[in-house]
Amino acid sequence: MAAVQQQVQQQQQQQQLKQSFKTVEGRYRLTAERYPPTNGTNYRMARATRLTYANLRGAGDIDGPYLIYNVNDTLYISDANCIDKEPYKSITFPGLLPICHAYQQAADGNDLLIGFFSGEVAVVSLRQQLLEPSRKLIASATHNAGGCFNASRCTNVLWYPKEDGIFVSTHADGSMYVFDKNKEPSSDPSFPTPKDPSAFSISYPKSSKSNPLARWTVCSSAINAAAFSPDGVMLALGGRDGIVRVFNPSLGQLVMGARSYYGAVLSVGWSKDAKFIVMGGEDDLVTVFSLSERQIVAWGEGHCSWVSSVAFDPHWTRPPPSDPGERVDPPPSIR
Repeated sequence: MAAVQQQVQQQQQQQQLKQSFKTVEGRYRLTAERYPPTNGTNYRMARATRLTYANLRGAGDIDGPYLIYNVNDTLYISDANCIDKEPYKSITFPGLLPICHAYQQAADGNDLLIGFFSGEVAVVSLRQQLLEPSRKLIASATHNAGGCFNASRCTNVLWYPKEDGIFVSTHADGSMYVFDKNKEPSSDPSFPTPKDPSAFSISYPKSSKSNPLARWTVCSSAINAAAFSPDGVMLALGGRDGIVRVFNPSLGQLVMGARSYYGAVLSVGWSKDAKFIVMGGEDDLVTVFSLSERQIVAWGEGHCSWVSSVAFDPHWTRPPPSDPGERVDPPPSIR
């Protein structure tokens, strides 16, 4: 009976899916599709599947684009050009849950970050992992091992675009840590206790040899979403408290912020010119915030459930005016 219901649901989804859609740059057609297994789980923010695109470059046979995604206690690595095949590699973490990941090409090969439910962050070589025949993780370093200085869930991991080897991790207790992958991990960085967990502050360890390099106390609730601006100048953090905070990381300053209509913020994204932030969350809205005007300039309605992922279309370009004297100034294209 359950198999019949699953088949009916898939047929209904197929009828609802558009086989093609037209954009400024051309027409896209659906060439392949996959459905989750019958024993799929309901959406939970703490265990949501996330997707990372990694373009491995070099002189090896395994170079090329890959898609990295997590499902329950397994991390999958798939060849982006072979969507009909099974994942190229799967890594199982018994007793652990990979929550988030990030890729950035690195000269030393340690280019992949993986954050876990336990609060740990692993620095991994994607190439080495692909060459390893077993399903075990080969990590060059594990930070916050066993949750030694923060046992709350790691919610995001990000490479810092403006400085090589620097990355950050955000956590469910509202804190963010700054790491240097070229330094040995520290088990006890000895950060001072924040005076007010709900107020923004930056703390530094007593020893210069400590890694993490700094702890940011952002808010008293979980940081659900994080994204650097394309130029690396700004950092947007979306919280369980419904606020998106915009920071200047190099100066360590809180610049501005925006609040959701109601509920938590679950996702944030930047326009490619770094002038707008798009946010989505539990209010079922897609909200656009202008940094120059320092206010919300658009709401997108139509969703009937939480908005778990948002992004500006990276391929959108301003269309030429049909009349030379006509000004074309459309709103940003949002997905």
